Amino acid sequence: MSRITNRSTKCRCGQKQTKGICKNCSGVKMVILLKHGWDVYKENGKNPVRYNYVKTNRQPIEKIKEDMFRRLILNKNIMQQEIGCIHFYDNISNTLIDEYK
Repeated sequence: MSRITNRSTKCRCGQKQTKGICKNCSGVKMVILLKHGWDVYKENGKNPVRYNYVKTNRQPIEKIKEDMFRRLILNKNIMQQEIGCIHFYDNISNTLIDEYK
């Protein structure tokens, strides 16, 4: 299991957008690629992006991905039939960690 060990578990930039989530300090970014025809769910014309809770930055990446995926499925705004693919990225280096179809 790989971990993101050099990341802080507290927001350092001061730009928290939602309680506990910061797009600058979060370690993992999840991009939801929607199927064609579901443009209604795009945010500002782009596919939805979600970030992990900053306090979970030092947990294993697999656990972070699992928790983010679970929260996505529980979210009633985006249904499973609308999702084409999900990409998980390292938020700092912007490298692809994993892909689910």
